[in-house]
Amino acid sequence: MKVLFEHELVTLTLDERDRLVRYVRTAVPAPSVLTAVATFDQCERAVRKLGRDDHALLCDVRVAPGNNDPNFEKGIASARARFFARFARVATLVQSATGLLQVQRLSRDAGERGLVFRDEAEALRYLKGP
Repeated sequence: MKVLFEHELVTLTLDERDRLVRYVRTAVPAPSVLTAVATFDQCERAVRKLGRDDHALLCDVRVAPGNNDPNFEKGIASARARFFARFARVATLVQSATGLLQVQRLSRDAGERGLVFRDEAEALRYLKGP
C-alpha cells in the first residue's frame, strides 16, 4: 500500500494492483467544518493524478465519530462530492445500522453514486465489479 495522504483525521492509501484507494477516517473528531473541508480537498488533490475511470474508492468510516449536525453536513457536502466524483466506483464502510442510514441519506441528498456496506468483504466484491 502506498500512502497518498495522511492527516490526524484520515489516511488515504493506494493499492496499485487492485486500483483501489482506501480513505480511512480516524476516531479523532473534526475540530471544525473548515478542517473537514480542507481535509477532503487535500484528499481530492492527492488523487488527481489517478484516472477517474480506473480506480475505486473504499471509504472506511467505521471508527469515525458520528456527526449529524445539519450545518456540518451541509458544509462538507460539496468537498465530499468532489472527492467521490474522482472514482469509477465508491463503497462506504460503516460500523452500525445508524451509520448506514446516515451515509445513505448524505449520499442521496448529494446525488452521489455508490453503496454503503457494513461488511468489508462485500464492499470489496462490489468495488472489484463484475
